[in-house]
Amino acid sequence: MQSIEKSTNARELCERLLVSIVEDPGIPIIGGRVWHKNGGRFRLVSRVGGRKPLPIGTTVQFGEALLGRLVREKSLYAEPGDLEYDEKIESELGVREFAAISVGEANDFLIAFDVTTKKFEDRQQILSFLDIVRHVINYNLEQRRYEAIFLEARDIQLSILPKTIPQLPGYDIYGESLPAEKEKVGGDLFDFVEMAGGGMAIIIADASGHGLPAALMARDVHTAIHMGMMGEIKITRMIERINRILCRDSLTGKFTTLFYGEVDPLNQMVYTSAGHPALVYSHGNFHLLREGGPILGINPDVHYMRGTYKLKAGDVVCLYTDGITEARNGAGKEFGEERLREIIRRSRNSGAKEICRRILKAAETWAHADQDDDRTIVVAIRRK
Repeated sequence: MQSIEKSTNARELCERLLVSIVEDPGIPIIGGRVWHKNGGRFRLVSRVGGRKPLPIGTTVQFGEALLGRLVREKSLYAEPGDLEYDEKIESELGVREFAAISVGEANDFLIAFDVTTKKFEDRQQILSFLDIVRHVINYNLEQRRYEAIFLEARDIQLSILPKTIPQLPGYDIYGESLPAEKEKVGGDLFDFVEMAGGGMAIIIADASGHGLPAALMARDVHTAIHMGMMGEIKITRMIERINRILCRDSLTGKFTTLFYGEVDPLNQMVYTSAGHPALVYSHGNFHLLREGGPILGINPDVHYMRGTYKLKAGDVVCLYTDGITEARNGAGKEFGEERLREIIRRSRNSGAKEICRRILKAAETWAHADQDDDRTIVVAIRRK
């Protein structure tokens, strides 16, 4: 059955499964055919062995009674005397019994088998065998659908992360995002946008949930921010517009936290926090930049406030998502913000990249490499 796992679509999976069954000497099947629904008829797309080598492309129209029961029960065995048995079609196919399963989300494929009935004890054993085969192939199809959705979410997530870290004179800046395990792909994003006239916008966001919905929401936030910056909309107006868009378009219960800050050439940071405050270490003390408003995507009528913070030489700005602080150890205890602060305090004279890497490594060690959520960190240090 190893070849089944290499299949990339429903038809190929059906074909590989059929070959593996017919070639297995321990299974009492001597041949089979894969049929694909084509309007009201079925077209032969693959065959292996069997009593009568039908040409590929042959089309047949199975009886309504047979198809109706097959769609309802997903597997069917019929022989002469049964209501569903169509002697004319079975004669054309070169078989005496009809043994088949329907597979696929819309029952698009039908796999028919040439059964050596003498090796089965009774009719029920044949049906049990057919059910097992159907479950195997549908399980594999479901896995491939899930993997395709995951890959789409991962592609979206990677497409909105910065490919390079831009330079801001007088600053050391770095950011990194570590994706969760594949079944938990999340909606983290961070970005740096160089501004006209100097300065830089620093952004971090965390869309709730996992999978494709979270990735799509993160993409919408990323796109809206870039469009707002191009239109030179004021920070608070831009965040309010993004919030209205998310409230209108997002799935019920989905939300996003966001921190958006602009550092100008005079070292002033103008910012808005939508439920995602930034942490600043300045000469022995920590400050939270929390001015703004609630998380995005809940209330379309919310107004956001603008905050300002004057960055001094040696200040360390740290933005992070809850995948870091909420990482849990074997006892269920969270990594927490205090551990993150301690790393910043000890590493304040290191580079931005080094601080980011130390924080990510500490969270990984704390959680014993178990990662249920994306972990994203951004550090900006004013050097002079």
